[in-house]
Amino acid sequence: MRPGKWLTPLGSSLRAYKTRLEQLFAAGLPSRSVREVLPCVDSGTVPPGLLDHPETERARISRRIIDLLAARDRLDDVIANTRNPPPSCDHTQ
Repeated sequence: MRPGKWLTPLGSSLRAYKTRLEQLFAAGLPSRSVREVLPCVDSGTVPPGLLDHPETERARISRRIIDLLAARDRLDDVIANTRNPPPSCDHTQ
């Protein structure tokens, strides 16, 4: 990365800034979008259309969370049935 005014804004701790960068990248935003969004996070002003990609990624993450919660619930059922099999189960541990 090339240093620029968006990389180390005044008044922001480097650690907090690094955390924000990591969170935006983890959310699936490409570096181009991160460069556009990050100054807005600091300033509180957002130009029209800038939130399209972040909103799309947020919706994708929300769907993924729902899927992961459903998978966890299924695993809970498997674990519970394995630990305490119903009487009709003829499999042994």
